[in-house]
Amino acid sequence: MNSMVLAELYAKSCRVTVLHTSYLFHLYKPLFNFPNRSSILEYGFGDGSNWCNSVKPHLPQDLEEYVATDISQQMMDHAKATLAIPRMKFKQLDIGAENLSPTYQQRFNLIFSFFANHLVKNPKQMHKNIYNMLKPSGQTFQITLDPSPLDVVFHNLSIHPSWGNFGHKNVISPYYYMQNSEKDIQHHLMQAGFKDSFVRREVFEYIFENEQEWKGLYLSCNPVFPTIPEEKKEEYIRDFYDEIKKHVVTYNKIGGLEFCSAKYSLSMISALK
Repeated sequence: MNSMVLAELYAKSCRVTVLHTSYLFHLYKPLFNFPNRSSILEYGFGDGSNWCNSVKPHLPQDLEEYVATDISQQMMDHAKATLAIPRMKFKQLDIGAENLSPTYQQRFNLIFSFFANHLVKNPKQMHKNIYNMLKPSGQTFQITLDPSPLDVVFHNLSIHPSWGNFGHKNVISPYYYMQNSEKDIQHHLMQAGFKDSFVRREVFEYIFENEQEWKGLYLSCNPVFPTIPEEKKEEYIRDFYDEIKKHVVTYNKIGGLEFCSAKYSLSMISALK
């Protein structure tokens, strides 16, 4: 299973991100300022299904441009092949890179991100880049897992006798190690130069439609899986799912009906340049 197949699997399994982004974007939309002919960038765009269902309905009609970016070229190829939207551009971008292209400097009125910050290894550099990409009085709004539910799974697999050498430590989110993520995020925003910001952290619970939904979702969010040798993939998937059942997904039964759910923390971040 390669990266493109995982992108397609994610597109089929990302209902949870669509539901929360749609709800939270609508809730916080009164905070957003859309100037005439706004230029907007979204990083961590993924396959685009979340954007289509959650963000697109709320956008003004007179956009100058909407630049969709992702660190994964496979995700960008998938999104470009499935979306045909006027004034939309697709670019591969590492939002945490130290040397950001000058073409992005002071270009955007708004920068959005939904369920992507936990994948950025250097959040301090990320917020610095976002600040530099915004026009004066520009704004960013982000929703991030804080931490990712898979962090504890990746930690345990990083010390597993069979899977400890496959780089799981490299995919654990920086929020997993923070003692006070709200305070740390606020500090990064202040260091980047933002003059006005807030961070709000909440715990949510999601009920999956069935077991296959969570299996597809979490496997598609595992960047280590494509690097596992083919002859070991079946064993790896079994151990991966076992860890999720121990630490992430809960099975319950009410009135004879069994369902599975997961709790996770989200941080909503807003900052004004």
